[in-house]
This record gives sequence, C-alpha cells and structure tokens, in this order.
Amino acid sequence: MLVGPNGSGKSNVLDALRFMRDCLTRGVDQALLDRGGGKNIAHWSPQGAVAAISLGVTCVTDDGVVMAYDFILAAEERVGFRIEQEEVRFQMPGQSELQVVQTSDEHWMVWNGERRLVQAPRNRRKGAVNYLTYPDSLMNEALDAFFPGAEEYAAAHFATYGLGDYLTGTLFYAPVQGALRDPQSATNSVPFEEEGRNLGAVLQELLTDPVAAYELRLVLARLVAGVTNISVESAGSYLVTYLHYATPGGPMRRADLGQESDGTLRALAILAALFQPEGTTEEMPGLGYNPPGLLAFEEPELHIHPGMLAVLAELFVSESARKQILLTTHSPELLDYLPLESFLIVEKVEGETRIGPLAADQFETARRELFTPGELLRSEGLHREEASASPAAG
Repeated sequence: MLVGPNGSGKSNVLDALRFMRDCLTRGVDQALLDRGGGKNIAHWSPQGAVAAISLGVTCVTDDGVVMAYDFILAAEERVGFRIEQEEVRFQMPGQSELQVVQTSDEHWMVWNGERRLVQAPRNRRKGAVNYLTYPDSLMNEALDAFFPGAEEYAAAHFATYGLGDYLTGTLFYAPVQGALRDPQSATNSVPFEEEGRNLGAVLQELLTDPVAAYELRLVLARLVAGVTNISVESAGSYLVTYLHYATPGGPMRRADLGQESDGTLRALAILAALFQPEGTTEEMPGLGYNPPGLLAFEEPELHIHPGMLAVLAELFVSESARKQILLTTHSPELLDYLPLESFLIVEKVEGETRIGPLAADQFETARRELFTPGELLRSEGLHREEASASPAAG
C-alpha cells in the first residue's frame, strides 16, 4: 500500500508499472503516444531533458528463485525513443546467476562469469513501431544456444515465461462513473476492464457460479445498506444490473445502477475486480496471466462511507493471499484496518520519489497501539525508514 502526500509520486509508481505492461503488450511507441509522448514521462532534472528511461522489476519466489527484467529506452532525435537494451536475469538458490542482455548492437549472456555472444540482434523496429522482446524469448535464445536440452535450465524457461505473463497481466483500476451507470454492451467478461465498461458482463458471469455469487452478495450486503440481492438482465444487446432492496412491511424493490450513488458504484466495481472470473489465454489477448497477478487501485476509499472501509480492507487482505494487490490511499480510516507491514511510504526528495517502509519509531508506536496509523497520519504524517528507501518514478 502506497501512502504519501499529494505530489509525492504515488500515481507515478503505478503508471511506471502500467507503462512497462503497455510497452510489452502494445509496443513502445503506442505506450508513449498514450501518455502524450516521451517528454511527459521523462524524469524532470535541473540539468535538462532526460537522455534515457530505464524501467525494471525484480521478483523473488517463496522458494528463493530470483527473476528480474529491465529495459532502457534512449532518446533519439526525430525518432523519439528507441529500445537501447533489454536484460533478463535468473538465479536459483545456491547457483550462479544467468544474465541475458540484448542491446541495439548485440545479444549476449553471462554465466559463471563467462560472457558469450548469442546471435546478431533482432530488428527492434517493425515499420515505425518499436517492439520489446519478452523475458522468456530473451532467455530461450540463450538457453537454446548454449544449453540445448539441459534439464537444469528448464526452470529458467518456465520462470521467465511466468515473469512475462505477470508483467503483461497487471490491471490498474480507475472506474469511470458514467461507464458504470449506463447499460453496457453484452461483451467479454474476462478480464474486468480497467474503466469498468464490462461490469455487467463480469457480474453476470460471477452470478452463474454459486460460490462466487454467494460471496458477492454477502459482501455487497455489508457494504450497501438494505441490499439483499443483485441481478443482471439482458435488454436487447445490452446488460442492465439491478440491486434489490428489502422494504419494511412492503414488497422487494429494485434499482438499476443509474439510480445508485457514486460510492455504491465504486464499491461494486472493486468487488468485480477482486472477484472477476478466471479466463483462458485465448479470452485475454495481450493479458496472458490468469488470473491477473497484480491488481492496482488508486484511492479505493473515494465516495465510500468511512464506516464501510473496514469491510473493504478485510476483503483486500483476504484476496491478497491469492493475488498481489497494490493500493494508494490518503484515508486514515483505511490505514487503521490494514497490516503495518504492507505500508510503503512515498516521499518527494529533491525532485525524486522515494519509497520505504514505515519508520521504525512509528511502526512500533502503532504496533503497541499507543496511536493508530490513522491518528499518526493526522497528527504528524507518516514517514519512511530512510535507510531502506529506494528511488522510484520521478
């Protein structure tokens, strides 16, 4: 969970991950175009415009396997940005790291301290479009060249394949209220779209599963007073979602989403994202990881009554056992219901975004229940442990 003041860079951290996904799934040029060009994502510096953009992630599995992938985009006159380098690394516990690098000039690997050329670099441009090589493709070319059929390196293939699927399967939710209110086209239910435009299809699919339908109705009844049921009906080529309410001494009434509050719509969208059905790779073109490995929500508390945030927090914690969940928040109430270990404090220092765990003194104060995290946020603000802070997006 990312916590920090306005302008500290919380949204930039999420968009850096989203930009990496978009570069892999849609091509570098389209990812830049969606953001208004490279000038809008390059880190500002007093020394002038940035000459390169570098992004990377490192993942460590429960059994200690380390996987990493990063790439560098270099500024180029009249062309914008070109792919300068891609790198993937893999290491099993107690073994040497296998590093594979592809630059604009060559493709090589390092293993046991030995550097070997793999092959001439592939063409990075198809017409006017820059395309990245996926992590598993980089690794496989090296494995095929130097370790054909080696069983001990099958793990490297499967690990980097999973890393690529994870990076391309991330989802960042910013539901659009208008899209949630209006009747929606009957379309694919997998995945739940980031703006919520297929909410009806997702809910309709969930309601066909008795277990998912029970969980959805149970949580919804806790979040929205008086709701006893939810249904989705077809109206021509559209889907209309209804919430059903109990009325004292009278018949059940129902209301479509066009009559619901912003808070109810947002809560329903969060539930759809967390409970969304799993799909096959064919149903999720460009999003091969099923279910999505990372779900991100910016300020999930918006429009939701503070008294209901305990229910949302409980849901985030329980679902995080099955998928990675990343939140940004300003809500003292939400902080009080989430584990201290999940706090990542975001601060802007000399123009750079810095991220670190909650400062040790504040962590101990909250752990001993002298003050709640929300009370600390209101009184003095939350601070990061500087010794372990890391730079992030600017």
